[in-house]
Amino acid sequence: MKTKKTIKIRTGVCAFVRDMIRAGKSNQQCLAALQKKFPKSNLKIGGVGWLRADLIKRKEKIKTNAEINAMAA
Repeated sequence: MKTKKTIKIRTGVCAFVRDMIRAGKSNQQCLAALQKKFPKSNLKIGGVGWLRADLIKRKEKIKTNAEINAMAA
């Protein structure tokens, strides 16, 4: 008898920020959206940067924060 595997959808702070990064938002934009959605979160700008670096390390095709800021300027 086969058992069904349940897929757990992540909906926490880090998952939210990673989705924002994948959508092409800068670190500052991610932090602003995070503070609106999760006002009690204590994630700082350094944490957002760490999550971006982690996605880059995992070989995801995302832009760096410097590239996003250069496009906006």
